[in-house]
Amino acid sequence: MAPTNRLSCISLLLSAALATSACGEGETDGTQHVLVSVTHGEGRFVAVGYDEIERADNQPLLMSSTDGLSWTRHDASLPRQELHDITFGNGVFVAVGGTAHPTATGASIPVALASDDGVAWTRINLPTTEPLRHVGFGGGLFVIIDHAGQTFVSTDGRNFTAAAAIPDGYSISGIAFGAGQFVFWGFHPGVYVSPDAQAFTEKPLVDVQEVHCLHFAAGQFQGVGMTSTGADEQPIATKFVVTSETADTWATKIGSFPCQGLAESNDVLVAGSGDQLYRSVGGNDFEVTHTAAERHERLDVAVGGGVFVAVGVDEIDTSPDGRTWTVTPLPLP
Repeated sequence: MAPTNRLSCISLLLSAALATSACGEGETDGTQHVLVSVTHGEGRFVAVGYDEIERADNQPLLMSSTDGLSWTRHDASLPRQELHDITFGNGVFVAVGGTAHPTATGASIPVALASDDGVAWTRINLPTTEPLRHVGFGGGLFVIIDHAGQTFVSTDGRNFTAAAAIPDGYSISGIAFGAGQFVFWGFHPGVYVSPDAQAFTEKPLVDVQEVHCLHFAAGQFQGVGMTSTGADEQPIATKFVVTSETADTWATKIGSFPCQGLAESNDVLVAGSGDQLYRSVGGNDFEVTHTAAERHERLDVAVGGGVFVAVGVDEIDTSPDGRTWTVTPLPLP
């Protein structure tokens, strides 16, 4: 969804997810259906990702639903590229992608798509040859970042212009927006902050080597970072909770919470972590409410119309309260 939204730890999480399901689980042809990002707008959920096909190029996966339960694919005419992120704003859905590791039979091209209804999609032209990693929306502005760290901005979601670049943009894993600021985070000991992507300010994070997830919810940025110490063969990982109300000053403390996707509605927070979904009410501790089949990772969560939707590998999960879940297996019948 992109305020939550992800390849927001996707490379790490999917390698683990696919490894746990590679031994005879899933489809007989070796295909995994990987939804990495979901958002809600205009009364519709839209989720994007790709079909991970054994010994073949990955294919785009784009689905929508008005109730979170009945889903339809809309990717038959799209470029044969992975989709990495989606957001909604100003009445427009914007999705981005581009195969990160193309095979000899398929080159990687940047893919940006726009839609008024989440069903019919048109291509957006951007001045880059790099795959597009993430898209965010906030303060009336869309921001896209490509694999090289170049950003592009738009107010209408269709006409984008180049903005500033982040020096080590390849390390960016996601975009969060809140308190009037875009925050770019990832495999880096700090975050990059900007109100409009015209210039970035780097904010170091004390004791943190990399950020694994970051969202704006319950009035603040909140996420989880990590530091590894010791020998490379047996590193010792320490996790930190990362928070900020303004994106100007940041606090870190030892701890963790589920935040692979984070959505809030009526004082209820729903988040994913690994193959499980969690629920927190009124600021209380998170409790496990669902475990995905076959240990498949949950990668993002969105909420709309009082309904929570979680996506990941080979299933979509839907709940009216974050406690009881209805599972839609993938592929669709």
